[in-house]
Amino acid sequence: MRGAGPFFVSFGLHVLVLVGVVFGWLTGFLSRPVDPDIVPIIPVELLSEAELTDRVSVQEMVRAEEPEPEPEPEPAAEEPEPTPDPEPLPPEPEPVPERPAPEPEPAPEPQPAEPEPAPEPTPAEPEPAKEAPEPEPEPQPEPAEPEPAPEEPEDVLDLASLDDALKDLTPDDRAPSSPREVAEGTATGERDQEQIGLGDKLTVSEEALLQSAFEQCWNRQFGVPDQERLIVSVRIELNPDGTLDGSPRVLNDGQISRSGNRYWAVARQRALSAVIDCAPYDMVPERLLSEPFVFNFKPPAA
Repeated sequence: MRGAGPFFVSFGLHVLVLVGVVFGWLTGFLSRPVDPDIVPIIPVELLSEAELTDRVSVQEMVRAEEPEPEPEPEPAAEEPEPTPDPEPLPPEPEPVPERPAPEPEPAPEPQPAEPEPAPEPTPAEPEPAKEAPEPEPEPQPEPAEPEPAPEEPEDVLDLASLDDALKDLTPDDRAPSSPREVAEGTATGERDQEQIGLGDKLTVSEEALLQSAFEQCWNRQFGVPDQERLIVSVRIELNPDGTLDGSPRVLNDGQISRSGNRYWAVARQRALSAVIDCAPYDMVPERLLSEPFVFNFKPPAA
């Protein structure tokens, strides 16, 4: 009797399950429209109480024999990803030995103070140029005494003093020489020109070349009437490198001195200065570097 209790409980449960299944099926079946042509055939098996009990017992025995399912093993926890090893720190740099401080340079010896330059002596004021002495007037000849020869002026005249003298001259003093003096000067000049040899003469091109060279140093302006007559003939000798070979020489020096014309003396001095200041003459033809030649300085017409 002790084993009958669980049997009835199991039986009652199966009956309830079966009733529920049947009830659910009937509910679904009845809820559909019934086709009058189709009549479902439901097989019904009638069991006796003993058969039902046997079947229930067999099912329970089968269930008891079935091993309980082993519980599913819990999933192993995922292993954490290995963290990468930290990069090794770079080795500390070796300390650089400090450089010894450079020895201080010895202080330069003080240089002796430069002696103060002696004050330059103030140049003495130039003495005013002396005016050229006026030629002595010719003495009036006495009837009984012979006529004295006129004194010749000095050949070399100071250019600065002559320029000052030109400024102080009156319009009467600027008058050209008298016809007699011009005639005497012309005759003397012709004799001086005869001293010039044929080899001393210049061609037209050579004369033009020298003229352009002298223009840089030659002051030809006088501002006096008939100044184109103040011709100065200068004999020049050159070295092979174009420098002067000795001092230039004025061939008509006697004519200029005897004329007593101050402007002519100034023209003579300016011509000599131009020859000296414009040297060397390395642009002239080779012929003029090996033999002397004569150049005529001709002031332009006023």
